[in-house]
Amino acid sequence: MRPLTVNDVEFIYSLRRSARAAHMKPISDDIEDQYRFFSEYETRFLRGDEIYYLITDRNTASRVGVVRLTHITNPLHFGWESMITIPEVSGTVVIDVFCTVYYCGFEILKREYCRSFEVPKKLHRVVALHKQMGLVELVEENEEYFKYQIPRDHYFKRIGWLRRLGFGNVEVVVE
Repeated sequence: MRPLTVNDVEFIYSLRRSARAAHMKPISDDIEDQYRFFSEYETRFLRGDEIYYLITDRNTASRVGVVRLTHITNPLHFGWESMITIPEVSGTVVIDVFCTVYYCGFEILKREYCRSFEVPKKLHRVVALHKQMGLVELVEENEEYFKYQIPRDHYFKRIGWLRRLGFGNVEVVVE
C-alpha cells in the first residue's frame, strides 16, 4: 500500500464507476470532477487529515483497489472507509488490507481503538470475515447493519496469529 498520486485518478475513477461501488456515494460521469476531488484531497492529505492508499497485489504488483485511513488526527481513535477493489481481487489481499490498516492505526499511530463502522448484514461474506479474524467488537445492531469497533487489545491478541497465517506482512509507505 502507498498513498495515492494523481497518476491513480483514472484507476480510482474506473473503480468508482463500477458496480462494486454501489455501496458508495455516487460520483459524476465527468472524470475531470475526479481530478478536482483529488486536488482537494491533496490538501487534506498534506494537513494530515486522511490518507487514501492504493492497494496492490503483492504477487502480481497490479493495482487492485483503494482504501482510506480517516480520523488520524484524533488522539484516541482512527477509522477507515471507502475500500473498493476490482472484482477479481483475491480474498487474501482484503485480509492483508484489514491487517495493514490496523497496523497503521494501532502500531504507527498508537490509537486505542478503530472507531465504529457499519457493515451491511446482507454482505454475509464481509460479516463472516470480520468475525473469523476475531478483531471486531459488536457495539450496535439494527435490521440492516452490524456496527463494530476494534479495541487495541483485540488487535494485539490476534495479529500474531494472522501474521503466522501470512497476512499483514506488507509494506506500507507512510510519508
